Amino acid sequence: MNDTTATPANSAPMTKRAITMADFRNRPAIAAAMGGKTTKLGHIIGSVYGSKEVIGKLKDGTETNSTVLTGDFECANFQTGEVFKSGSAYLPKYFAVQVAAQIAASRDGGVLFAIEVVMEPNPKSKDGEGVAYQYSVVNLIPPERNDPLEMLKARLGKKLAIPSFVPGRAIEGKGEEAETPSQEDEAPAPTDRKAK
Repeated sequence: MNDTTATPANSAPMTKRAITMADFRNRPAIAAAMGGKTTKLGHIIGSVYGSKEVIGKLKDGTETNSTVLTGDFECANFQTGEVFKSGSAYLPKYFAVQVAAQIAASRDGGVLFAIEVVMEPNPKSKDGEGVAYQYSVVNLIPPERNDPLEMLKARLGKKLAIPSFVPGRAIEGKGEEAETPSQEDEAPAPTDRKAK
């Protein structure tokens, strides 16, 4: 049986030092990009808490800078079926900078994202510049603020509703932990009887 779909992961996700675009490199996708086709390579989901600029050097000695995102990430490689988890991710610069800007604007300091990684032809290579392929990402959901308190409130829903407050009256509830007033706390009920 010749199955051309991605192989399912055979084990629990492996932990890596960092997720990079090199985790998705494969020869058939490179050949397809050189032939003008785009190939879906995998996906990355993450909850980002921070970012920093990292200075490095390419093989030819050219200085380069990258933005590394820090948080909780998981990626799946569609070709191998491998699943990785990491606390760091190096994503294409244009996307990493966009997420870093959202982190800086968020007082809570978190951003959720889900992307699909693709390999596509590099339009610059037609002019003789650069390599014939490039990595790109497609948003599966737009990056959004990760506000843990708002997420918790949404999960709790009506359980978190604030009851009406009446001074001097105990708050009654249906939960196991709701306190019931003791007889000492209860005021005597008014009577309509007249003293004889």
